[in-house]
Amino acid sequence: MIATPATHPASGNVDVNAKKMVLVADSSEHTRYRLARIFQKAGYRVAVAGDADEAAATAAVLSVDLLVTDIDLPGVVANGIRGGAALLQTMQQQADQAGRGRRVAGVALAAKNSARAADATTVQGFDACLSKPASEADLKAAVLRALAKPDESRRCA
Repeated sequence: MIATPATHPASGNVDVNAKKMVLVADSSEHTRYRLARIFQKAGYRVAVAGDADEAAATAAVLSVDLLVTDIDLPGVVANGIRGGAALLQTMQQQADQAGRGRRVAGVALAAKNSARAADATTVQGFDACLSKPASEADLKAAVLRALAKPDESRRCA
């Protein structure tokens, strides 16, 4: 796990996004650090994890606002759901038990033509699903939309 403070590159002042914690969970080290760098530069605090078990442990000690994860992330199984969806569900349960009073936003990343990508937002509870490799602009836009959703409407039906 790596957690970093975010500062505005031009002024050195804490950025408005610095209060938001993004957890990046992906089995690819290259992908984890590429995404972490994008979000750090955008002013978010970032933590990274290589599998669902590590991500769940990280989320248990950090107040995570947004999960960006591979839909096919190896690791924990919750209620018969594998991968990133199980992780998002576990993180939401952790947030509920901790009394955080807000939903954890989720952005799924999927290999092109992934069978699981189609139902990532409708069935698995993610706010958005992007194909890998997602562009920096698409990632930032998806994150902003996910974080802007009110808690009660965060999940797609």
